[in-house]
Amino acid sequence: EDRHVFVLRLVQILLEAESEGAEVYIEALMKGPQAVIEKMEGSLQAEFIPESLRKDILALSMMPAFSKLTDSIEDESTKGTWTAFLQSSNPENEIPPCDLWRIDASGKLPCILELLLVK
Repeated sequence: EDRHVFVLRLVQILLEAESEGAEVYIEALMKGPQAVIEKMEGSLQAEFIPESLRKDILALSMMPAFSKLTDSIEDESTKGTWTAFLQSSNPENEIPPCDLWRIDASGKLPCILELLLVK
């Protein structure tokens, strides 16, 4: 059991060393996005999103890397992509293309952001 915590801590140290602002994403991964966002704003108008996920999605969208998330989900042209992702029994295999939800699709923190999205 301690090995998992140790590995997670090593990943945390590595990410913090490589990327500025990584600590908020790591904390969101461990505690949930609502735990790290002080004030949530806005609403989500996509009817296909279950009520149980709406607050987490809004919290994620308050983080800089996910600022395009709600607009992408509400866009009628990407609805099928998001529906497939949310209804999949293996969402890690259905992650929408990063240009739909990431402000910087160039590659900073790609793994941790994908983990947050799947979570």
